[in-house]
Amino acid sequence: MKKIFAFVFAISTFTACDKLNVEMDENLLLIHAEKCALWDAQSYENYIFTYSSPLYEASWSAYYMDVKIAVSKDIESKILEVHSDDVRNLNDRLIPFMSIQDIFDYIEDVSHTIDWMLHASDPQYRKDIKSLKFTVKYNEQYHYPEDVIFTYFRGGGYDGGLKNFRIKILEFTPYTIE
Repeated sequence: MKKIFAFVFAISTFTACDKLNVEMDENLLLIHAEKCALWDAQSYENYIFTYSSPLYEASWSAYYMDVKIAVSKDIESKILEVHSDDVRNLNDRLIPFMSIQDIFDYIEDVSHTIDWMLHASDPQYRKDIKSLKFTVKYNEQYHYPEDVIFTYFRGGGYDGGLKNFRIKILEFTPYTIE
Protein backbone atom coordinates (compact mmCIF):
# COMPACT_ATOMS: atom_id res chain seq x y z
CA MET A 1 0.00 0.00 0.00
CA LYS A 2 2.90 2.35 0.73
CA LYS A 3 4.23 1.75 -2.81
CA ILE A 4 0.83 2.58 -4.28
CA PHE A 5 0.58 5.79 -2.22
CA ALA A 6 4.11 6.83 -3.20
CA PHE A 7 3.33 6.17 -6.87
CA VAL A 8 0.08 8.17 -6.75
CA PHE A 9 1.90 11.00 -4.95
CA ALA A 10 4.68 10.97 -7.57
CA ILE A 11 2.24 11.16 -10.46
CA SER A 12 0.28 13.95 -8.74
CA THR A 13 3.46 15.90 -8.04
CA PHE A 14 4.94 15.58 -11.51
CA THR A 15 1.65 16.15 -13.34
CA ALA A 16 1.68 19.63 -11.84
CA CYS A 17 5.00 20.48 -13.54
CA ASP A 18 4.43 22.52 -16.70
CA LYS A 19 7.39 21.01 -18.55
CA LEU A 20 6.26 17.40 -18.16
CA ASN A 21 3.14 16.03 -19.80
CA VAL A 22 1.97 12.92 -17.94
CA GLU A 23 -1.06 11.05 -19.22
CA MET A 24 -2.11 8.26 -16.92
CA ASP A 25 -4.71 7.42 -14.33
CA GLU A 26 -3.51 8.41 -10.86
CA ASN A 27 -5.24 5.28 -9.54
CA LEU A 28 -3.62 2.94 -12.05
CA LEU A 29 -1.98 0.67 -9.46
CA LEU A 30 -5.16 0.49 -7.38
CA ILE A 31 -7.23 -0.42 -10.45
CA HIS A 32 -4.52 -2.88 -11.52
CA ALA A 33 -4.53 -4.63 -8.13
CA GLU A 34 -8.34 -4.86 -8.25
CA LYS A 35 -8.36 -6.30 -11.79
CA CYS A 36 -5.56 -8.73 -10.93
CA ALA A 37 -7.61 -10.00 -7.96
CA LEU A 38 -10.72 -10.36 -10.18
CA TRP A 39 -8.64 -12.25 -12.78
CA ASP A 40 -7.21 -14.57 -10.11
CA ALA A 41 -10.67 -15.18 -8.61
CA GLN A 42 -11.85 -16.58 -11.95
CA SER A 43 -9.16 -19.30 -11.71
CA TYR A 44 -8.51 -19.65 -15.41
CA GLU A 45 -5.87 -22.35 -15.52
CA ASN A 46 -6.37 -23.37 -19.16
CA TYR A 47 -6.78 -20.82 -21.92
CA ILE A 48 -5.57 -19.77 -25.33
CA PHE A 49 -4.80 -16.14 -26.04
CA THR A 50 -3.41 -14.15 -28.93
CA TYR A 51 -1.63 -10.86 -28.47
CA SER A 52 0.26 -8.30 -30.50
CA SER A 53 3.48 -6.67 -29.29
CA PRO A 54 6.76 -5.23 -30.64
CA LEU A 55 8.96 -7.87 -32.24
CA TYR A 56 12.27 -6.82 -30.72
CA GLU A 57 13.33 -6.51 -27.11
CA ALA A 58 14.06 -2.83 -27.77
CA SER A 59 10.84 -0.85 -27.50
CA TRP A 60 11.59 1.32 -30.55
CA SER A 61 10.82 -1.49 -33.00
CA ALA A 62 8.48 -0.64 -35.86
CA TYR A 63 7.82 -4.35 -36.37
CA TYR A 64 5.05 -6.11 -34.50
CA MET A 65 4.23 -9.75 -34.06
CA ASP A 66 1.05 -11.62 -33.22
CA VAL A 67 1.57 -14.57 -30.91
CA LYS A 68 -0.93 -17.30 -30.05
CA ILE A 69 -0.19 -19.12 -26.77
CA ALA A 70 -1.83 -22.08 -25.04
CA VAL A 71 -1.65 -21.91 -21.25
CA SER A 72 -2.38 -24.98 -19.13
CA LYS A 73 -1.95 -25.62 -15.43
CA ASP A 74 -0.52 -29.09 -16.10
CA ILE A 75 2.07 -28.28 -18.77
CA GLU A 76 4.36 -25.44 -19.75
CA SER A 77 2.80 -22.72 -21.90
CA LYS A 78 3.10 -23.52 -25.59
CA ILE A 79 3.50 -21.18 -28.56
CA LEU A 80 0.90 -22.21 -31.14
CA GLU A 81 1.47 -19.56 -33.82
CA VAL A 82 3.63 -16.51 -34.45
CA HIS A 83 3.10 -14.05 -37.29
CA SER A 84 5.24 -11.02 -38.05
CA ASP A 85 6.00 -8.57 -40.82
CA ASP A 86 9.73 -9.17 -40.18
CA VAL A 87 10.25 -12.93 -40.13
CA ARG A 88 14.02 -12.84 -40.68
CA ASN A 89 14.66 -12.06 -36.99
CA LEU A 90 11.84 -14.09 -35.49
CA ASN A 91 12.64 -16.68 -32.83
CA ASP A 92 11.14 -17.96 -29.59
CA ARG A 93 13.41 -15.98 -27.27
CA LEU A 94 11.77 -12.79 -28.55
CA ILE A 95 8.36 -13.85 -27.21
CA PRO A 96 8.02 -11.63 -24.11
CA PHE A 97 4.78 -12.95 -22.64
CA MET A 98 3.86 -16.60 -22.17
CA SER A 99 0.75 -16.01 -20.03
CA ILE A 100 -1.68 -13.27 -19.11
CA GLN A 101 -0.03 -13.22 -15.67
CA ASP A 102 3.20 -12.16 -17.44
CA ILE A 103 1.32 -9.12 -18.78
CA PHE A 104 -0.05 -8.28 -15.33
CA ASP A 105 3.56 -8.48 -14.02
CA TYR A 106 4.77 -6.24 -16.88
CA ILE A 107 2.23 -3.56 -15.93
CA GLU A 108 3.49 -3.58 -12.35
CA ASP A 109 7.13 -3.43 -13.54
CA VAL A 110 6.38 -0.44 -15.81
CA SER A 111 4.63 1.31 -12.90
CA HIS A 112 7.76 0.93 -10.77
CA THR A 113 9.94 2.09 -13.68
CA ILE A 114 7.82 5.24 -14.03
CA ASP A 115 8.16 5.87 -10.31
CA TRP A 116 11.94 5.50 -10.65
CA MET A 117 12.00 7.81 -13.70
CA LEU A 118 10.07 10.52 -11.89
CA HIS A 119 12.28 10.23 -8.79
CA ALA A 120 15.67 9.71 -10.47
CA SER A 121 18.52 11.06 -8.36
CA ASP A 122 19.97 12.83 -11.40
CA PRO A 123 17.90 16.01 -11.89
CA GLN A 124 19.04 16.20 -15.54
CA TYR A 125 17.35 12.83 -16.21
CA ARG A 126 14.03 14.12 -14.85
CA LYS A 127 14.42 17.40 -16.71
CA ASP A 128 14.92 15.56 -20.02
CA ILE A 129 11.60 13.69 -19.77
CA LYS A 130 9.13 15.64 -21.88
CA SER A 131 6.07 13.42 -21.91
CA LEU A 132 4.93 10.12 -20.52
CA LYS A 133 1.82 8.06 -21.21
CA PHE A 134 0.80 4.81 -19.57
CA THR A 135 -2.71 3.50 -20.09
CA VAL A 136 -4.28 0.12 -19.47
CA LYS A 137 -7.68 -0.97 -20.68
CA TYR A 138 -9.09 -4.10 -19.03
CA ASN A 139 -11.53 -6.59 -20.54
CA GLU A 140 -14.94 -6.11 -18.95
CA GLN A 141 -15.87 -9.81 -18.88
CA TYR A 142 -12.61 -11.56 -17.97
CA HIS A 143 -10.69 -8.64 -16.35
CA TYR A 144 -7.36 -9.25 -18.14
CA PRO A 145 -5.35 -6.27 -19.47
CA GLU A 146 -6.70 -5.93 -22.99
CA ASP A 147 -4.65 -2.99 -24.26
CA VAL A 148 -1.48 -1.66 -22.59
CA ILE A 149 0.28 1.42 -23.94
CA PHE A 150 3.50 2.86 -22.55
CA THR A 151 5.07 5.82 -24.34
CA TYR A 152 7.56 8.39 -23.25
CA PHE A 153 9.60 11.04 -24.98
CA ARG A 154 12.91 12.17 -23.62
CA GLY A 155 14.85 14.99 -25.23
CA GLY A 156 18.39 16.08 -24.51
CA GLY A 157 21.06 13.78 -23.07
CA TYR A 158 20.94 10.09 -22.30
CA ASP A 159 19.33 8.03 -25.05
CA GLY A 160 16.69 10.62 -26.02
CA GLY A 161 13.87 10.02 -28.43
CA LEU A 162 10.50 8.33 -28.28
CA LYS A 163 9.99 4.99 -26.53
CA ASN A 164 6.86 2.98 -27.27
CA PHE A 165 5.49 -0.33 -26.19
CA ARG A 166 2.02 -1.67 -26.80
CA ILE A 167 0.52 -5.04 -25.90
CA LYS A 168 -2.90 -5.76 -27.25
CA ILE A 169 -4.73 -9.01 -26.51
CA LEU A 170 -6.61 -9.86 -29.67
CA GLU A 171 -8.32 -13.07 -28.57
CA PHE A 172 -8.95 -14.97 -25.35
CA THR A 173 -10.59 -18.40 -25.06
CA PRO A 174 -10.81 -20.28 -21.75
CA TYR A 175 -11.20 -24.06 -21.97
CA THR A 176 -11.46 -27.06 -19.69
CA ILE A 177 -9.50 -30.28 -19.83
CA GLU A 178 -11.57 -33.41 -19.21
